[in-house]
Amino acid sequence: MDELRITQAQVIQCAKALALLPQQVQEAMGKYNQTPQAGSPAAQESCSAPQHVETAYSFAIQGLLFAFDHMSALRRGLAEPWLTYSPWTCARGVLESCSVADWLLEPSIDYRERVSRSFNFRLQNLRSQMTFFRSEPEPPPDAIPNLEGRVAHLRTEARRLAIPEKRSRQGKLLGFSAGILSYTQLINRFFAESGPSTLGYPLLSAAAHSVNWAVGSLGSTTIVDDAGARREPQLNPTYALWLILGAVQWLSRPAWSYFVQYGWDLGEAREILEESHNLAGTTETERFWRHP
Repeated sequence: MDELRITQAQVIQCAKALALLPQQVQEAMGKYNQTPQAGSPAAQESCSAPQHVETAYSFAIQGLLFAFDHMSALRRGLAEPWLTYSPWTCARGVLESCSVADWLLEPSIDYRERVSRSFNFRLQNLRSQMTFFRSEPEPPPDAIPNLEGRVAHLRTEARRLAIPEKRSRQGKLLGFSAGILSYTQLINRFFAESGPSTLGYPLLSAAAHSVNWAVGSLGSTTIVDDAGARREPQLNPTYALWLILGAVQWLSRPAWSYFVQYGWDLGEAREILEESHNLAGTTETERFWRHP
């Protein structure tokens, strides 16, 4: 798009999709009580420990809820008067949350792979908690042993389900099956599945971390007046629109997979996505549900 043709009023209109899409997906979640329909792929995933499959889906739903929250914050950041820098961080949060949800909801994997991904997510969380407690001056005396016990339980359950461990050459546990993935790896996988985005992860991270070149180019504009030229904080409407388009596209992927896996009405899912994408103004090629 020609950025000269994009106005603040157009962006405000497109930003309505940031509220509509999460609202309608949440309404569907309530309507179906977040429960897989009989005969759905999720209901048919046979496992000797079904609680682990349920946990995988619970983590995916959690990712969707986090994405909803970040989208709400992004919408508020683009309400008048616009914020300058925080919208980039909000969009990054949407992308990270959606990449996790999409990874756990992927329709093409079997229950063993889904559980192994859930185990990796749990292992990453347990290790993060260990790091937190070890940094505390006076951690609870039983905190680390309890967390180590939970890691041992994961390893026992993985062996029971024939899920292989991934270890370093020194024997350190790196995760299960393919191992723990970083957010960068998850997002690279997400883009490989959904297609590249105008807003790459390095760009969003640079803006979120206040990297000088990103802050200067993405969150400021040159003002020329009688006093000369100067740069002032201001979010360009083109960039604001990119943030909206990105967030709507990113949430659409795991939301669609959620409907597929739980056997919910895909006609309803198409209506939800069409309405939000019409508001945001995405292109035909970005509407993946039209191209099975």
